[in-house]
Amino acid sequence: MAISEKLITEAMNLKPFERLIFIQTLNKSLDVPDLSISEIWATEINDRVHSYEAGNLSSISLDDFVAQ
Repeated sequence: MAISEKLITEAMNLKPFERLIFIQTLNKSLDVPDLSISEIWATEINDRVHSYEAGNLSSISLDDFVAQ
């Protein structure tokens, strides 16, 4: 039996609450932030703020945006 099949069989034998904890733990392990993407977004945000402050980037009101 492959390890994944064994693991699934063992997990299915857990009590419902234990399975929930198991699933939540696995899910949490997949939700690891990618710091390189965070750095890219931080740079993009700073560039946009500087462009706006320098008058090189226009904006519209929230009402106009929603209306579009």
